[in-house]
Amino acid sequence: MRKIRVVLDTNVVVSAHFNAEGYERHVLDLVLADKLQMAVSQPILAEYEGVLRRPKLAIKPRQVSESIRLLRKAARIVSPHRMLAVTRDPADSRFLECAGRRRPTMW
Repeated sequence: MRKIRVVLDTNVVVSAHFNAEGYERHVLDLVLADKLQMAVSQPILAEYEGVLRRPKLAIKPRQVSESIRLLRKAARIVSPHRMLAVTRDPADSRFLECAGRRRPTMW
């Protein structure tokens, strides 16, 4: 049976760190339990890490490192095959580019 494939916005990943009972955390837990297939690109992983390391969030550096390690392990890391410019914020296009990629470049 094929798993549902998801690309998680940075806000979902950040919210999952602050609300253990929220939907965002539930989705992330499904990814980590291998119930959903998460697709992510290197730029998205860098964005996750950069935001999680912001001082105002006050997440311990060790926790950020561990979270990124778990995401790398659980997700399919893909390289988008075409660049898009379809959102007001160009940084948001990377999520659509990742979602449009069908084959992983590595696990």
